[in-house]
Amino acid sequence: MTDTNIDSEVRRRLLDVAEDLSGLDDFVDWFVGATWDVQTELIADVNLLLAERKLLDQADLREAMLALVRTVHIGDNAGIHYSSSGAVVALTRLDLTDPPVTVTQHVHLAFAGS
Repeated sequence: MTDTNIDSEVRRRLLDVAEDLSGLDDFVDWFVGATWDVQTELIADVNLLLAERKLLDQADLREAMLALVRTVHIGDNAGIHYSSSGAVVALTRLDLTDPPVTVTQHVHLAFAGS
């Protein structure tokens, strides 16, 4: 399974747990077996959440799961083109309209000698 496919499956199964369509123990059993050799940002975030789950009440755990389902990591960096006058960041258009979502884009630029 590719990283994209496993992330999609993790999101689907997290949503099932958050909506009480599946149990957390069943999710954990599947997750550990399906992701032991895969590392994505989502999988790392889910591992952290699972490690902290006993510190959260049911409502907070559900909200944390839904936040993970709603968060999509598009890439590690943006296309950066350098010129003598500075840097231009080329960003890809993202259209997620069904259902409506809020997209927050974080751009980090680092320049040598600054």
